[in-house]
Amino acid sequence: ERDIFLATQHDATVDEPKADQIYSIGTLGRILQAQRQDNGQIKVVVEGRERGQSVRVEQDAEGMFFAHVRRISSTDESGYRTDGLLQKIHTLVEQLLRVSPDAYTDALHASLRGISAAQIADAMSSHLRVGVDEKQNLLETVSVSERLQKLVEILEAEIEKKQLDRTIHSRTKKQMDKHQREYYLNEQIKAIQ
Repeated sequence: ERDIFLATQHDATVDEPKADQIYSIGTLGRILQAQRQDNGQIKVVVEGRERGQSVRVEQDAEGMFFAHVRRISSTDESGYRTDGLLQKIHTLVEQLLRVSPDAYTDALHASLRGISAAQIADAMSSHLRVGVDEKQNLLETVSVSERLQKLVEILEAEIEKKQLDRTIHSRTKKQMDKHQREYYLNEQIKAIQ
């Protein structure tokens, strides 16, 4: 019926995970498009709709998992704290755009166009370049304001990393330029002699 429950494995290196090797909290989604590739794999486009938790997982004879899932409602929290966190996130994304203008930051910037704080938090979470554990942690955080707070911390760390990368790159470039000048001058002196 095109409805699907998506959940991440604890360890991506396991090819055939057991039910207890898959996180219980995931995303309820709807399959928008499915296309068989030349190599036999199926490419699927899915729209995530809401959080869900597998209450019971069963496996049929062919190894297919069937999960009995309950919805996890995310309450839309509005107020000064949520508004303040959203403003902080806007500021951090703008800072990140300045220190690292690329497609990644464009996607983060686009995710700020969500209708509600919950949608903005979820869209940003999907675009972040963080590990599976951190993304799972964000997915399991039901409180919108807590999720926004975690996003603030992740964005601050990302900005700090980018600034450090730029500083290191700048210092390395200066050192290389200095060495190149010295080499060039030494070669000129040799030529003159």
